[in-house]
Amino acid sequence: TDTADIVKGFEIGAVDYVTKPFHLAELLSRVFTHLELKKARDLITAQNQQLEQQNRALQACYARKEQQYRLLIENVADGIGIIREGKWVFVNDALSAMLGFTANQLIGNALLALVHEDYKAELRQTYQRFETGEFEPGWQVLQCIIRGDGRELWIEGRQSVIEWEGCPAILVSMRDISQHKFREIEIEREKEQLRAENVQLKASLKERYRFDKIVGKSQAMQEVYKLILDAAASDANVIICGESGTGKELMAQTIHALSN
Repeated sequence: TDTADIVKGFEIGAVDYVTKPFHLAELLSRVFTHLELKKARDLITAQNQQLEQQNRALQACYARKEQQYRLLIENVADGIGIIREGKWVFVNDALSAMLGFTANQLIGNALLALVHEDYKAELRQTYQRFETGEFEPGWQVLQCIIRGDGRELWIEGRQSVIEWEGCPAILVSMRDISQHKFREIEIEREKEQLRAENVQLKASLKERYRFDKIVGKSQAMQEVYKLILDAAASDANVIICGESGTGKELMAQTIHALSN
């Protein structure tokens, strides 16, 4: 039948049909239209193929860059982390080891939870400056961190603002300066101890040249101290002679205080 023939023609690749009798102008118009459609389809197909090639090239490029960045981040000695809305969203292996937690334990948790209570207010101020746009990138000594094992950890870090998954975030690069910081604390403690010892030494030196209420360090005064001791140890009567204002009464009081 005519219908069966038409369907069969479409099944084997026909795009149109005409019936007899046909007009030449109509036939040429139909042929021209289908040629244009073929050209358009071929152009679209070629453009799609080109876009697919470009897309594959971009994906390969991004994959290489991601691999390079990951190799860089995972192999640097510094701890690298990203904080968004106050919580960790990324940490590298160095940072996990530095803080004494696994990456899974850190991701989704707040940095503030790790900070010593004495330094939390300063960190809150940093977050406030970030939220108000007053955040200034740069290196600074961060607050004392409490590691997973309970030990104190001092960190020097650099913070900068980045975009992470379409949202603003803070990129932090951290270095462990605990050994240096603890040495500073120890040096300061030693300084305070030396100051205290110095004060005590000065007091001892002052007492060294004091004999009861008499003070003096000259050789002549040392001889006077000897005479006072001899007189205090003796049962004999003692007469002290001298001009007015030379300390006769003070010496008599000292001999009396030291004698039996």
